[in-house]
Amino acid sequence: DVDGERVFQDIWIEAMATALIEFDSDRINFELDEFVLRERWEGDQRVEQHQRFRGEGDFDVLIEDENGIQIEVNGTIEEIYNEQLDGVIIADTFILDGIYSGTASGTFGSVRQIVDTGVQTNSSGVDHDVIVIRDEYWFNVSGSSFTIPGQELYSEHNLTYIYTSPYIDWESPVVRYRYVEDNGEINNEFPPDSPRILSPMPPEAVSVLSSNVTRESGLVPDVLIEGDRIDLVHDGRFSMAVEVQNISIEDIDGHEVRSAKWIGTYPGGGQANGSTVNEGILAGLLIHCERTIPVPFSEDDGSSIFRETQTVDRVLRPSVITAAENTLPEISSVAYREGIWRGEGDNVHLEITIIDPDTDIVSVKIDLHGEDWGVLELSDSGLSGDLVVHDDVWTAQVNSSGQFYGALEATIYVEDIWATISENVILNITNPGPRVIDVDRSPNRLFRGEEFFISVNAMDMHGIDTVSIDLQSYGGDKIILESNGETWSGSALMPNGVSPGKASFPIVLEDSFGARTIYTGVLGDDVSFIVLNEPPMISPTILIRGDSQTMGEEYLESVLLPVSGNPLRHIMEVSVFDPDGVSVVQTKIGRLAPIGSSESWLNMNDNGIDGDRIAGDGVYSLELNARTSLEPGTMEIRIRATDIYQSMTPLEEQDHQITLVREESPDSTSWLGGNADILAVVVAALLMMGAIGAIIRVFISDESVV
Repeated sequence: DVDGERVFQDIWIEAMATALIEFDSDRINFELDEFVLRERWEGDQRVEQHQRFRGEGDFDVLIEDENGIQIEVNGTIEEIYNEQLDGVIIADTFILDGIYSGTASGTFGSVRQIVDTGVQTNSSGVDHDVIVIRDEYWFNVSGSSFTIPGQELYSEHNLTYIYTSPYIDWESPVVRYRYVEDNGEINNEFPPDSPRILSPMPPEAVSVLSSNVTRESGLVPDVLIEGDRIDLVHDGRFSMAVEVQNISIEDIDGHEVRSAKWIGTYPGGGQANGSTVNEGILAGLLIHCERTIPVPFSEDDGSSIFRETQTVDRVLRPSVITAAENTLPEISSVAYREGIWRGEGDNVHLEITIIDPDTDIVSVKIDLHGEDWGVLELSDSGLSGDLVVHDDVWTAQVNSSGQFYGALEATIYVEDIWATISENVILNITNPGPRVIDVDRSPNRLFRGEEFFISVNAMDMHGIDTVSIDLQSYGGDKIILESNGETWSGSALMPNGVSPGKASFPIVLEDSFGARTIYTGVLGDDVSFIVLNEPPMISPTILIRGDSQTMGEEYLESVLLPVSGNPLRHIMEVSVFDPDGVSVVQTKIGRLAPIGSSESWLNMNDNGIDGDRIAGDGVYSLELNARTSLEPGTMEIRIRATDIYQSMTPLEEQDHQITLVREESPDSTSWLGGNADILAVVVAALLMMGAIGAIIRVFISDESVV
């Protein structure tokens, strides 16, 4: 309370309770598992409100009277639960179940709970947010009724739905009652002028005289000394002249404190004596006081003596009330929330963790001993970037300006209620690498082996020494860019080791003191290229190799067609290269293919078998047979290759030509050799004719002899 106004109030109670009441044969038992009451006011604003209680119980009561009525009542409170949060009802539950027996018998019970929320129109036609409470009560009597002296008991059942505002500060909150009769009939009641909207009423200041701490008040020194004389005249009804007798040590709830013993007299008669705390934050608090005051009844009857004794029984808070009890705070750690503090204008959150068992820290400050920084005050109350209130981590936002980096000497001051400690620390400010402003590159879509240009715009307070692009991991070189003011530029060839698709290259920047930045771009704008996938490269020269068993393995200028006899076996070779790897090479060789496959794509191989000389050398081979039925001349064939990314040789690049020639006869240089078959027939015919002539001459000779 300040100047008659309440500027702050904080009530916080958390409890559990057990109540057992027994008298004669009656018993009432109640268990309160939860009880929370929290209400915090700052000025006329209620900033926090929470009320919750939850429990259960049972009772056993015997009702008797002089007419011989005797009824035993047994009941169980299954649940009672009520909760309000920030001025709004969120739970209202009561469940009771019981029986009674004796002169009258039966059952009774009650169920009350929130079953719905919504909007309800009041008697004036205005819509209001409401909660719907189902409130049911029953009282059953065995038989239709029972009469006791002066009263007749009937069975009764009541079911009501209460549409009420959830706001606890409003008056007449019920907007509608809906009564449900046992026969199903429904009746409604709309209370007039409901609800009445009111704001929370702030608490009022209370005069010090209403406090139980003391009855006398006035201005006194913070610390008294022996011989002090003081008149407490704040309120004339309890004015008192006080004289300090001595200073001593007293125990107050386990705390040893310096105390001032005093005696006092009242102007109208009466006296008092006692002692007050004479050090620390409780200085002036009464430890013990005894008052003796005459109280007149009337002019004739004289007066009586009023005696009163006050004693402080417990000191709940604070836990430390003297400097001797205080434990000095300890600086546990100093860190940056971001992990590192960089120079050249970087902002970080400096977090200092303080260990203080007494939780009475007043302030934490740090002196950075610099013109640009000075003394900074840290917060543990959610300000200055602090994340969690009262978690013992004190926070301040700090900014590094200029070119300074390295070790910064600083002094931390921690002040609690009783003392101030200080500790010298070293804060490390790291030299940041150059900062990239933007990157330009062209083209950003290209094939491997093509040239690209790149320019980097960057800055650093210490000056930039080098800017480079590292292509070495892809089989390229480290490209050093040339400086032109704040722009660094250069060109390079896209390495063959880059896979097709999106490719990013780190840009490495170093300042004059060796601080390095490896820049790969920012979110949504990385330093990347789209590397296009070219198809495999097929050599334009097709090699024809003879069969080692028939023609030797020498390379031929063309495919030889046999004059007659069996087909001649050839090997066709072609070199294929792709930086990503070749998946398959195929050829379509027309009538050189096996019968029935002239229009089929035949796979060539690089596996070291089936006519291929060396496996994996990039030379793909295919066995083919030249038949006598083929005509000499030029033949069109097609060759295509596919890489591992399914890029295929374009159609216009698949066409190739090979030459077919007829094989010459081994004796084609001699007429005799070229006509050997004819000459053999002629010679055979001549020989036969000679033989026939010889036989005829023999027969002629025989006839002549005869």
